[in-house]
Amino acid sequence: MVSQPFDYTTNRKRQHEELRAAILSAAARRLAADGLRGLSVRAIAADVGASTKVIYSHYGGKPGIIAALYADGFERLADVMNEAAGGSGKPSVRLHEIAKAYRSFAIAAPNMYELIYGPRVRELLPTPDDRADASRLQRIVAGVFEDGQDQGVFRNSDAGGQSRNFWAVLHGTVSLELTAWFERQEGAERLEELITMVLAAESRD
Repeated sequence: MVSQPFDYTTNRKRQHEELRAAILSAAARRLAADGLRGLSVRAIAADVGASTKVIYSHYGGKPGIIAALYADGFERLADVMNEAAGGSGKPSVRLHEIAKAYRSFAIAAPNMYELIYGPRVRELLPTPDDRADASRLQRIVAGVFEDGQDQGVFRNSDAGGQSRNFWAVLHGTVSLELTAWFERQEGAERLEELITMVLAAESRD
């Protein structure tokens, strides 16, 4: 029996991808525990048992790590919202579920939410590619508004505009809760009330 030759190229590529994923996971844990101040290259290198040179070779330093976390945060949030949007209920019910999922994500991962939407990383502004990743969230919401238009539930034909208004309400209300202007119970109630008002304004009834 002739054995297959060992594929060094594939093996190296797999190791590279696994190490890159381990670095990002360590960075995400640091972010969750300590916020942006915990994202030092030295600390992340220690967490994965590697040299700082390895971190720089994979991500180019702290800016690259933050950019990767930024994209990862939007992907995670999009997955949560997409699951909430995928139900078989009425569009208004699904939009309420999206709002709940968005708020739950922000409360469970406030430092990640701060990274992707907060004002503290202005020296590391998102690139056009990052913005494109983030737009997936609005496409999810716009898709539900489009379903409502097709069903004659919503009167406005601008699903993109509707989704941005919806997001503005979500972001504003959740941000006030995260900065302690709203207590937890009030934050949930205010969000429910405001989403109800937004959908009522869009309704044909």
